[in-house]
Amino acid sequence: MLTASSEVFGSRTLTFVQAVGELAETQGHHPDISFGWGYATVSLRTKKIKGLHENDFIMASRIDRLFNGGAPRPGIS
Repeated sequence: MLTASSEVFGSRTLTFVQAVGELAETQGHHPDISFGWGYATVSLRTKKIKGLHENDFIMASRIDRLFNGGAPRPGIS
């Protein structure tokens, strides 16, 4: 399992989690996400093979870009 946990500034946590959810829908690859005020944890693994697949690392890279202020997301201002 590939897991990343990070502090996100307050109310930006929900915005980040929503962005990850939108990305997951477009990619058809759904991580486990837990969050609270000021933090988010995202865990990736391919359940079908009960381990890590190349797609998990691709998704992790895309999530990392979102976290670091990557490309704007369609439909979100």
